Amino acid sequence: MYFSKSATAKPTYIPPTMRNRAALSSTKKKEPQKVFSMDNTLFPSLGETFKKYANNPLSFSSAAAKKIEQPKIIKADVAPGWVHIRRRNGKTEYKYGIPVPLFDNREREEIMFNNMLFKIRMEEQQYERDMDVLRLGDLSEYYGEPTLAEIHDDEMQYKNNDEDYSSSDESDGDY
Repeated sequence: MYFSKSATAKPTYIPPTMRNRAALSSTKKKEPQKVFSMDNTLFPSLGETFKKYANNPLSFSSAAAKKIEQPKIIKADVAPGWVHIRRRNGKTEYKYGIPVPLFDNREREEIMFNNMLFKIRMEEQQYERDMDVLRLGDLSEYYGEPTLAEIHDDEMQYKNNDEDYSSSDESDGDY
C-alpha cells in the first residue's frame, strides 16, 4: 500500500490513479530561458533602408540601364572543344578552341529501341509457337519447323550475301 508522507498529518491512502498526480504536483518543472542576442545590422528597419537609398533610389530603370561588360575573347591555340579561362588585370579572358559539332544520337537510340522491340516481339511469337506445339503436338502447324531465331539468322545471311554481290566493283553487269 502507498501512504502519503507528511509529518503533520496522519498517513492517508492514495489510490493508484492519483499517485502520479501527487508526485507531479510536488515537483515543479522549470524550462530554461532562451536568450537571443539581437544584432540590428542583421535585421535593418524600413526607416534605415530608406535613409540608405535616399540619394540613389532603387528602380528597375536604373538597374536595366547599367551596361554589363562582355569578357574579352582571345582566339589561340587551344584544343578543339576546350576553353581556357583566366583572369588578367581584373578582367576575365577566354580562349576558345575550334568548336566541335555535337553528335546527334537520336538515330542510334532509335535503332537500339527498334532492336529491343523486335527482340521482344520475336520472343513473344516464339513463346506462342512453343505453347502451340506443346498443346497440339504433331498436329501443330509449327511442329518440326525451325525456330524464329534460326529463320531470322538465315534471312540476315541472305541479306549480307546480297549486299556483298551488289557492292562489288568487279562486275561488268553481265551475268
